[in-house]
Amino acid sequence: MTKPGPDWPDTCWQQPAQEWALAQWALCTNSNRNRTALELQMSLNMDSAFPSRWLRGSDIVGKTVKVTIHSVAMEQFQDGTSKPAMFFEGKDKGVILNRTNAETIAAVHGKDMEKWRGKTIELFTMKVQSPQGGMVDGLRVRCVDEAPAKAEPAQGGDDLDDDIPF
Repeated sequence: MTKPGPDWPDTCWQQPAQEWALAQWALCTNSNRNRTALELQMSLNMDSAFPSRWLRGSDIVGKTVKVTIHSVAMEQFQDGTSKPAMFFEGKDKGVILNRTNAETIAAVHGKDMEKWRGKTIELFTMKVQSPQGGMVDGLRVRCVDEAPAKAEPAQGGDDLDDDIPF
């Protein structure tokens, strides 16, 4: 990569910097006059500045994405916690499952996460309240390839007691 322009001081350009840091510097100088608004917006996007191996709500805002579950595995995090993570066929990013999404899938495909492999779901976003109190685009799942399992009928016929007042 070459020095973007004469406005960039050599001392700053020689230091290693991420794309987002360069874009921040460009906003403080006149060198952004040669960049399009789209280039500046893309280089200042938090998601591109801090890429993740996990899908976020902001990755699919306004879209519904149909995916096939490849696997579900427990993922260990730096803070010592572990959570279930779901990965998809042909996709680079996985999803850390929260209880709401896990229960949505379990209602249709059962609680054994290993049996979710090959099942098709849709990912979409909806506004949810973050733990900090603000509204964010949260990832949600919807099962699309099967109806919820129906409860087995009670054995022994109709044992309803119509005398129970409620």
